[in-house]
Amino acid sequence: MRKVDLNKLQTLIYLELNESGQKMTGYDLMLKMHYIGLNYSHQHMYASVSKMNLDLAYKQVEGERDKVLYSIPEKGNYNLDFSLHPIESVIAYPDPHFVRTKKSQVLRELRTEAEVKRHPAVREYRLKKLKLDLETLDTIQNSQPLT
Repeated sequence: MRKVDLNKLQTLIYLELNESGQKMTGYDLMLKMHYIGLNYSHQHMYASVSKMNLDLAYKQVEGERDKVLYSIPEKGNYNLDFSLHPIESVIAYPDPHFVRTKKSQVLRELRTEAEVKRHPAVREYRLKKLKLDLETLDTIQNSQPLT
């Protein structure tokens, strides 16, 4: 079975469903994204979940349309691209693989930053931001149980 590549929002949906272990409506997922500071619209959310091959369940609510509940299939086959995500996403979903991948990316950016031609003030800002991101990732990584 071929792995499905997920975009940025789909990766966050996957992480949320995986972390919560619960079935969630698209509206619940959208609220969770808003809560962590990622303002996706209903259209973004429903377009993304419709392309993810998720398990669906339906909940009947009297006087309303049936609610669709999404969950990850047991044999989900996804490629998660963590490099697309800002540090805030890693803080919200501190998955160990997510943290390691983001840390590798930040270390690569730190090594190459000196080679990029930028205004000195921009370079200094970027270096401070990358070092702060690296400290944050180290803190998250050190607070996780060893696996």
